[in-house]
Amino acid sequence: MLRLLKMYIVSFESIKTVESNVFMTLYLPKNTITPTKSSSYNVYYHGGGLVIESPFTNWTHRYVNLLASQLNAIIIFVNYRLAPENDVPTIYNDGWTALQWVTSHANIDDSVTSTFTNYDPWLKTYGDFDKLFLVGDSVGGNIVFTMTMSAGKESLNCGVGICGSILAFPYFLIENIDQEGGPMINPLAKNAPSLSVLGCSRLLVCIAKKDEYISGETLI
Repeated sequence: MLRLLKMYIVSFESIKTVESNVFMTLYLPKNTITPTKSSSYNVYYHGGGLVIESPFTNWTHRYVNLLASQLNAIIIFVNYRLAPENDVPTIYNDGWTALQWVTSHANIDDSVTSTFTNYDPWLKTYGDFDKLFLVGDSVGGNIVFTMTMSAGKESLNCGVGICGSILAFPYFLIENIDQEGGPMINPLAKNAPSLSVLGCSRLLVCIAKKDEYISGETLI
């Protein structure tokens, strides 16, 4: 089940699928109350080491509110399931299911067959799917990278493309490019897929000097 909570306009709606159980929060800027197709869609994946944070965390909620208002953008906050109750593949699958559900809304005239049957009117009304961005910080940036790589190998619904991916200080363990490890953690590992399959038009990576918590990790 995909569950949806809307901000700015008080409304609640359940979005059901057979694939997953993902909770999402939609942020609609106040000046976008009148239907328009000019706003961008920003699918946001939060940080927190895969174990904490949600749209109800105070600083996270304020941060995403600021993004929506300053960018005049529709923010879709993906509240993926967390570890240790859920394994890592489940978490990344939640991220992919959410992204595919969002892009299924580009099927305005229902001419494209989709695995999703329930749609949200905000995503059908307000934004422009030519302006789809993925945004994530910390481990959320890692999820954005993985989703972008997946989009380069497997098409998104309705032929939607990712205009840009924003990785804010994403979590990667890449101190040594020859170090073994899963491609999710080390995109430069020997078994990692080529970056040429990145499924976005633009990529922005925010970089800091070092990780303040764990030695040997790169706070990009």
